[in-house]
Amino acid sequence: MAKPKINEEQLYNDFNLELLDAIEKAGPLGTPMVAHAGLRLFTQMALDCAPNEIIGLGVVLDTIRDVKRDDEFESDE
Repeated sequence: MAKPKINEEQLYNDFNLELLDAIEKAGPLGTPMVAHAGLRLFTQMALDCAPNEIIGLGVVLDTIRDVKRDDEFESDE
């Protein structure tokens, strides 16, 4: 029996909505603490999943650059 095709775009969108719901629920902690917790969690995940620490740090830094680039692009519009 063939596996059903996964709609990655839909999963990605659903994941982002779930994150936004979690952020809203954690709102009383304050934005700095919620941001810190999320950054720690996802940074550690990137480091744990990478074949080595250097590659994991590269993934994290590339993501920071992407966010900065996206922010600069949106500022130009």
